[in-house]
Amino acid sequence: MKYVKLKPNSKFPQPSTSGHHDISETEWELPYGNGISLDGEFVAIDFDRDHPQREAMEKSLPPTWSQRTKRTDAIGMHYLFTLPPGFEKGGGDIITPDGTVIGDIKFKGYIVAPGTIIDGKTYTRICDLDPMPILPGTLSALYGPPKPPKPHSVPSTPEAKTAEGGRNKMLTKRGGSYRRIDASPEELEAMLLVANQQLCEPPLPTKEVINIAHSLSKYASEKEPSVGIWPSAYDLPKKQPDIEWSLFRYIPEYKLSMQFGKGAIGKSTWVSWLARKLLLEGKKFGFSATEESFAHFSNGVRLGIKDFDEEIMRNLVDLGKDWMFPRDEEKLRKGLEQQHLDFIYFDAIYDIFDSKGQGAFANTRQNLKPLTIAAEEFEVTIFGTFHENRNGTFNGSEEMRSIPRVLSHAKKDKDTERLRLTVEKTNYKRPENDLLFYGEWMIETNLDGSAIREKNEDGIWEDNKIFIVYGYDKVEVEEDDDSTPKDTISLKDMEPTISNDDAYYKVYNCLKTNPTWGWSKIADETGLSERVVKTRLQKIG
Repeated sequence: MKYVKLKPNSKFPQPSTSGHHDISETEWELPYGNGISLDGEFVAIDFDRDHPQREAMEKSLPPTWSQRTKRTDAIGMHYLFTLPPGFEKGGGDIITPDGTVIGDIKFKGYIVAPGTIIDGKTYTRICDLDPMPILPGTLSALYGPPKPPKPHSVPSTPEAKTAEGGRNKMLTKRGGSYRRIDASPEELEAMLLVANQQLCEPPLPTKEVINIAHSLSKYASEKEPSVGIWPSAYDLPKKQPDIEWSLFRYIPEYKLSMQFGKGAIGKSTWVSWLARKLLLEGKKFGFSATEESFAHFSNGVRLGIKDFDEEIMRNLVDLGKDWMFPRDEEKLRKGLEQQHLDFIYFDAIYDIFDSKGQGAFANTRQNLKPLTIAAEEFEVTIFGTFHENRNGTFNGSEEMRSIPRVLSHAKKDKDTERLRLTVEKTNYKRPENDLLFYGEWMIETNLDGSAIREKNEDGIWEDNKIFIVYGYDKVEVEEDDDSTPKDTISLKDMEPTISNDDAYYKVYNCLKTNPTWGWSKIADETGLSERVVKTRLQKIG
């Protein structure tokens, strides 16, 4: 057998730099999954619906290699046979005598191999026989003569080539039309690669075209699309893809989500716990902030791992802080083409807004749009942090609430002083509980075990402590108070109360002039260290 390399926790192939799927004579090792290549060698019979006549149809098949799939709505089964000599290659539906479609027959592409885990469910081998021969008549009894291949091709008549800025949209639209006329995922990918070379000037990178094809393949095809300029209900996918979560009900995968809260309250501290969790699952985590913040964040990740493995930390990537959107949209795309990431964390997200002198609140939609697009196209989860204002509401325009799929509020719990995370707004079902994080304080150390030291306000060197989050408790959702929140910071409320602290005044005056700035920008402007800025922001509130 030949094995196709699949993405971790996915049915889709792992993108290859060559533009073709990675195929091996041996199974790929974790965290990757495996697919068994069918082309020219095997035929797979895939039952995925229950029906009173299904048992008799399965019993008509000769004993052969078989496996249980991960389906939960029915008993999913794959039966693998060697390709009948002289049999015309063409897939089709498995149709019961009463005309019900209960599965399909595949000659092309691949099926997911036993042992592969997707969404916590494992494809399980049932029969240990090698794939056995199957008679053409047995296949015909399942679905009749194979359908002739459909004439899918890129039009030969000359078309104007699409330039930069419209290539992705053109290929997505064209791919949607191919999918609606029943093109298989493999046919769709091949046709879009051809269309990219013939119709785009310059052509998009191969990986990006493959990402478009995989995204479209998640939706069911329609054999007879309706006619008209407006889509009907018949044109909609039969079933929307299931929502996957990096953090259930708080951070959906492959979407943009955000959180807000007071400075130095622990927003990045709990995210370091999430990063640790994802890294231990074999995923790649990118962090965008200053070098000092990245070092502190990575220490928080490392010190929470009991059996430390240097290889795990190689998947924690420093993206730096020199990003500006929408200016750097193409830079982000090229970076993700060269190095796939599963999760990107921007701290703070206002620091990457290209406001062009109009203030950070201007052009919020324009600034965030490249992130929402990249998240879906490159299957990367993007999460951003920003400050709340003095009155405890999110700091910014209404679009900072409406654009992210989920907006969470990080704040101190009134009773325990622990960090509480609550959903402020969601496009999905609202969680029934808030999250209350727990952990412990530790001495922050370097990789060699030496303590990281810092001068305190009295000029005395002392060991720096770092809070390590280990998990969370689910608690009852906190009720809103009766006060009416304001939309802007009250500068009067921010008046300094500590007269002998020069650093406090520097931070206060900088924030007064630039109320949307994050602590990293304030540190750059004032020349103070980031930790000093965080401490003073906490005092300001």
